[in-house]
Amino acid sequence: MNVSFMVSNVFSDHMVLQRNRPIRVNGFGTPFTTVRVELNGIFASCKISADSSWEVELPAMNAGGPYEMVITSHFKTKICFTDIMIGDIWVCSGQSNMEYPVFNTTDSEYCLGEQGRKLCEEANDDKLRLFFVNRDLNFYECDMLAQSMAWKPATSFDAVIDTSAIGYLFGQYLREKNPDVAVGIVTSAWGGSIIQPWIDEESLITAGETELLNKLYDARKLLGDEPIKSEEEKQKDAEFFNWIEDFKAYAPESTAFAFKNWAQRDVDMSDWEQKKFRELDLSRRVGVAWYRTIIDIPENWQNSNIKVFFGAINDNDEVFFDDIKIGETTCHQQEWWCAPREYIVEGKYITAGKHAISVRVQNHCHTGGFAGDATIYSSTTCEKINLIESVWYQKQEFLVDPDKFRTRPAHVPNYSVITNSVPTCLYNAMLKPLTKMDICGVLWYQGCSNAAEPANYYRYQKLLIESWRKVWRNPELPFMITQLAPIKEHRPFDRLPDDFWKSLEPDPISGFSRLREVQKLVSEEMENVGLAVTVDIGDHSDIHPKNKWDVAKRLFACAEKIAYKNDVPYLYPDCAEVKEQDGGLLLKIKNVGDSLYLKDTTEIGEHMFELAGADGVYKWAQAKLVGKDEIFVSSSAVAEPKTVRYAWSAHPPFANIYSSDDLPMQPFRTDKEKLY
Repeated sequence: MNVSFMVSNVFSDHMVLQRNRPIRVNGFGTPFTTVRVELNGIFASCKISADSSWEVELPAMNAGGPYEMVITSHFKTKICFTDIMIGDIWVCSGQSNMEYPVFNTTDSEYCLGEQGRKLCEEANDDKLRLFFVNRDLNFYECDMLAQSMAWKPATSFDAVIDTSAIGYLFGQYLREKNPDVAVGIVTSAWGGSIIQPWIDEESLITAGETELLNKLYDARKLLGDEPIKSEEEKQKDAEFFNWIEDFKAYAPESTAFAFKNWAQRDVDMSDWEQKKFRELDLSRRVGVAWYRTIIDIPENWQNSNIKVFFGAINDNDEVFFDDIKIGETTCHQQEWWCAPREYIVEGKYITAGKHAISVRVQNHCHTGGFAGDATIYSSTTCEKINLIESVWYQKQEFLVDPDKFRTRPAHVPNYSVITNSVPTCLYNAMLKPLTKMDICGVLWYQGCSNAAEPANYYRYQKLLIESWRKVWRNPELPFMITQLAPIKEHRPFDRLPDDFWKSLEPDPISGFSRLREVQKLVSEEMENVGLAVTVDIGDHSDIHPKNKWDVAKRLFACAEKIAYKNDVPYLYPDCAEVKEQDGGLLLKIKNVGDSLYLKDTTEIGEHMFELAGADGVYKWAQAKLVGKDEIFVSSSAVAEPKTVRYAWSAHPPFANIYSSDDLPMQPFRTDKEKLY
């Protein structure tokens, strides 16, 4: 059996290979033929196995490069990779705050903004190499990435733009500290993902995770079929679609007028607002907006089908080519809010000259609008027109008054088992292929989507770390966890007032607080696991806070200590001892450096400490520093306090207590109540 010879597509020109670890090179080919790999004058060979797979292992090497790798199959087929560096590779994984890119041309809110643009424009580090894994899922393990990627030196705007902002900044810190060592940053994350899909099947079997395995097996059986739904799910689906129908009928006169006058080839746009594509913003609030652009079809496109492509449109859309509706995405389609759009215009409608593209965007909640690419392709010539560069016009059909119309139900119908929540599906497609190369460590930022199940998360997080160490063949693999940042409610375009917290009472079962505690426990109970605390750098109205510099810096401190064994402060102030004193509690704090201090203020922030008596009912308390490592906490509402909690809410409003090493005091509680 002849099999086309190939190398795993995690290898490419400009790649980084992990220093001081055996270098494994893998791929597929014709069984029983010979593969030879040469790198920097060192070579090794192997026979391709009966299942067509092969793996050659070269000895560990010190940092260096650039080198050339030559791979030959049976001394005939030759593949050559150039500009290879030996250095340190860090994998950045999790959900949206890790996926969060340096710069986003489609959504200025979901990136570092102008600072990110500047980072891209100034990129000029040939020894910082970047590898981005596209979103993908699979219910079975994959040895190759579904789409071929390429390593890129951080020397251009396009190379940096999609990289995890945290990962890129972390890489810069590493390069500054070790300028002679190349760094590889691999971004493999999916916004909104839960932790279960990132764990491999074998680990779930070994751990006896029957419930998760059954979900995986059901998904395999029902692949592509509609799932069986309970009566409760059907009722929730009905409530959702009732809301959608009411939304569509919210402003019937405006809607009728828009369809009659705006879905045409020739529209008077004198009162439309002209915008660049990246700046189209009318659909960022709940309502409906129209967007139009005029394109010029070349003569050689005549009579050929064309594809109109948008990366994603949030939430629903209807797209018109001149007077013809060419497609729509509704709430009856899987993951409509992030699914790419591709609509076909039949060749009989394609003539040379000017034509109109009109897009009606319906935004139901959160941030609406476009994401990703916007292009028209000719199926005959394979040429394209970049709609991002076109002049666009926008006009509002209607906006929903939140005081007069109910909020959309949180429940979203599930149409298919093909979803990124199926256990193992992200590991299989986005992580397993990466295990073909050794790495230095992992940066992990995930948990928002699991906040409602802290007990399970405690088990899953440990299992994930153990499983990744196993598949990377490194039982001591450094693993750095980012603790969840403060957030009250994600509404970046309709922000909460900054003093929203003043009317709130203590929340003893806050999901985010419990999950932060789980993350802390995992970092304390497992070897070579670090924790980056972010209690001071959140945003009450945006689940994606923009301060990624401090996050990266704190992860870097963990890496310095755990991965590189440097003597740097990386532990955060924490409660070590509690004494009842003068009607309050005196707290002894550890990890303070030389002393605790208050940043940018003379008083400890309000609504940060809570006290409870024997009844376990917590009330807000006042606190003050009374020594370099002591804090006194009291409350007029609690006569005989027994326990204390600090920063125990989804969004603690004033985390201003720091060690002299400039690390914030981490959330804690001294009661032993079982919260999960």
